[in-house]
Amino acid sequence: NNDTADAEDFDAWGISGVYNLDNGISISAGMGWKTPDKENDASNIEDENTWSLGVVWSDFGTEGNDLGFAVGTAEGHRDDSGYDDPLAFELYYSMAVSDNITVTPALFIIEKDGAGNDDVTGGLVKTTFRF
Repeated sequence: NNDTADAEDFDAWGISGVYNLDNGISISAGMGWKTPDKENDASNIEDENTWSLGVVWSDFGTEGNDLGFAVGTAEGHRDDSGYDDPLAFELYYSMAVSDNITVTPALFIIEKDGAGNDDVTGGLVKTTFRF
């Protein structure tokens, strides 16, 4: 029984889109599906689905600055009993320091499935230079 090979053979599909409102808010959403060629519930080789939803407010506070929030699946969700359906969250604020420099601090939380698995929480600061 070669469960590893079975886990690597699958079909996957996804769809996503963005809707821009007149007030500078953009909403994005996506969904995905993964279907293994051969399921094995004991090894968690089974159908999975993913989804995400994001919102960006352009020119939030000051022209050129954006505030964004996103939530979605932290891993493919399954129909297992007791499965926690872990999620991932992100919040960021992109600041245009000049025409060529943008600084973006962000915070994130990634939930883990199962008792005793600690969530991952962190932050970062990304600096983008354009020449």
